[in-house]
Amino acid sequence: MELQQLYTFLIISKRKSFSLAAAELGYAQSTVTMQIKSLENELQVLLFDRLGRSIGLTAAGEELVPYAEQMIYLSKEIKKNISDTKSPYGTLEIGAAETLCFNRIPEILKVYKLKYPEVNVSVKFGNCNTFPKLLHSHQIDLAYSFGRKTDDPYSIVVDRQREELCLLVSPSHELAGKTITPEELAPYPLLFTEKSCAYRAEFERILNLHGLTPKIELETDSKPVLKQFAAAGLGITLLPKIAALDELENGSLTEIIWDGEEFEIYSELLYHKDKKVTKAMKAFFELVRIHTEEPEETMLSKIT
Repeated sequence: MELQQLYTFLIISKRKSFSLAAAELGYAQSTVTMQIKSLENELQVLLFDRLGRSIGLTAAGEELVPYAEQMIYLSKEIKKNISDTKSPYGTLEIGAAETLCFNRIPEILKVYKLKYPEVNVSVKFGNCNTFPKLLHSHQIDLAYSFGRKTDDPYSIVVDRQREELCLLVSPSHELAGKTITPEELAPYPLLFTEKSCAYRAEFERILNLHGLTPKIELETDSKPVLKQFAAAGLGITLLPKIAALDELENGSLTEIIWDGEEFEIYSELLYHKDKKVTKAMKAFFELVRIHTEEPEETMLSKIT
């Protein structure tokens, strides 16, 4: 059997259509049909139930899926790791928390692309809940997560940094620059991220310790919207400081000093324990380590 046959099989199983798979692959439908028939003849099984225009996997087809995925994955790993060059090359698929993409990841990738131009970098957005699955299914090589400490037993933590959260308001807000306790905060309207957000959950956990229920004025996953509403004086928002550096610098937002329990929120650099660490991954790990210790100017000086 050929890898292309297995890849075509996987595309059909996902699309549930020979014609859609052919369009995605850029093949004539007859070519796709021929590849599957050849694969079925070699395995001596029927892989798809064809019921009119709809299709579905047979029991044998269901069994083949994980094997096909593993073979496609291993072929990619061979291309990534087998080379006569010592420099990183190939592809690097990164799972990135949106919060870290406001400043940190773009700064790191700027240096990475300058130093390792032969690496093709792909970034997929996710969060601490989705990254373990993406790592396990080999959809990403590594994850740069933001949230609570991972409890996934299959993930190896390369780097972990405690992150600062801050309460942000318009400079004209009556609490701007003041120190405030959880009890003093409770009556004020809050602009919150969605419930699935790790640092919102951490904030609510602390309020619950004090028997308090937050007064939520707005819920959205859009951090730019939260910042705009806070800057317009419509409430208080809780965001990672890294996501609001520009606004704090230009004065459109001001911090409220939090006089409560510390937030247990971290950035983590992760990869799956069964993943072969490539040269491209090692190079990214090293730049993250340098970035946590030194500013971008120093990073650039180290590679020139």
